[in-house]
Amino acid sequence: MKNGYETTTEYVENSPLSGPDDRRARRTLSLVLSLIFFLCGAVLALYQFAYRVYPATDPLILELGRSVPFESSYYLTGPEWSVNSAVVDISGVDPTRPGTYEIPVTHFLEHYTCFLTIEDTVAPVILPVEGPYYFERGTMLNIACFVDRVVDADRETSVEFVRETYTRSMLACENLGEFRMSIRATDSSGNTTDYDFSYIVDLPPSLSGIRPVYAAIGADVDYLQNVTAMDLVDGDVTDLVLVDDSNVNYEEDGHYQVLYTVKDSYGLEEEASCSVTIATADEIQRLIGSRAIRRNTAAIFGAYNLYDYGTKPHTTIDAALDDMVPTVVMLYHKIGRNGYVTGSGYLIEITDDTLYICTNRHVAEEARDWDVYFYDGTKVSGTRLGMADDYDVAVITVPIDSLPEGMLDRLYTVHISESLWNQLDEQPIALGLVRLGKNGNVQHESTGALVKVRQDFIFYNQNDHTEFTVPLVNGDSGSAIFDSSGDLIAMAFAYSLSPGVRYWGVPLDGLLDCYQQITGHRPYTY
Repeated sequence: MKNGYETTTEYVENSPLSGPDDRRARRTLSLVLSLIFFLCGAVLALYQFAYRVYPATDPLILELGRSVPFESSYYLTGPEWSVNSAVVDISGVDPTRPGTYEIPVTHFLEHYTCFLTIEDTVAPVILPVEGPYYFERGTMLNIACFVDRVVDADRETSVEFVRETYTRSMLACENLGEFRMSIRATDSSGNTTDYDFSYIVDLPPSLSGIRPVYAAIGADVDYLQNVTAMDLVDGDVTDLVLVDDSNVNYEEDGHYQVLYTVKDSYGLEEEASCSVTIATADEIQRLIGSRAIRRNTAAIFGAYNLYDYGTKPHTTIDAALDDMVPTVVMLYHKIGRNGYVTGSGYLIEITDDTLYICTNRHVAEEARDWDVYFYDGTKVSGTRLGMADDYDVAVITVPIDSLPEGMLDRLYTVHISESLWNQLDEQPIALGLVRLGKNGNVQHESTGALVKVRQDFIFYNQNDHTEFTVPLVNGDSGSAIFDSSGDLIAMAFAYSLSPGVRYWGVPLDGLLDCYQQITGHRPYTY
């Protein structure tokens, strides 16, 4: 006992926490536990701050048409090295279709699911075809007529014509005029763009006056003779007509084709073709003489006489006379207050500037100036050119420029065949004459037969005349005597009374000689 207290000391053997060694053990254990705790904290801190990743919190939205990102940084946040080690699977995304898609992301042993929304907020862009728009009536129009292309990321963008009452993919040009229209492009997200425009529906230029061409070898050909081209908008576009005659050989007989084209200011084009016959001048004239071709239905170049009426076999002489009226005229001259002189005549030649009319001398000598009446009642002024002495022949002329417009197209010269006439003698072929009145009506017809083509005659220096049985009356003087084919055989001259009534005409050869003496040239004869 010390200081009033009793002290007792006990020793316990083999206690692990007693003694110096025990203390050291406890310190060691405490140190190990602290180290383990520190390491766990370090690992946790390393995971938290240097390794761990998180799915992106902001909405992932992509505009349609842009590339789908495959970089992991688009879908995860966290340390860069750790984020970059992730694997992104975008195989389930269709970048051409709007929608929300799941994006699997694998980060080592961790798996995430991100969501990507593809949306279309951009309207289509319409790139139009450059105007103006001009179409031919009857054309079916589609979008491509007005739109070059539509730019939009959406493959399902639709394009159609739009009006207040309908939408459609085609337009029919049924009516002429100018029309307003809209084209609308709409994508699958409902974005729209309108293109407003106007278009004109018209007809291409019209070509008229194109006729088959007949030309003598080496002749100059005017393919635009009588050809006109008219357009509803541009008016007269004849000067725009092009002719392609590259296939024609003008130096060789043959049949060819030429092509006419004309295009208006809006590009509407019209085409037409015609046949071209190249032949000798004799062959071209033969076609005219047989009425196989006519100048008012064909364009003829290089012929000797474009105006020849030609011949045509008729069943009767009366039919032939009715057919020949475009070649005959009435001559009229007023004398004083109530007097007049009248006679008949016929067109024997037409040149570029003059009509030549044959009649009797005893008619023409009554006056210098004459009223000339044609078969349609048209009246023009004519002048006596000259008179012959050997036969009762005179020539009256009419200037071409004094004719009413279009009149020349309706006039023809008589058909003269010397080869036929030279074969005649006393054949009793049917003959006749036709005489016109002032209004163009047939005033008198007379028919008979040939007696003799060259008959003795006691007057006019006893030159032979043609005798026939065609009765002649006052006013018939100067009439053409035709056969049933329309050939000129003689010109009515007079009748004699002894012995018996006989009817006479100026023979064709004498008539032609006198005509040449008066005019200085000879008409074309076959």
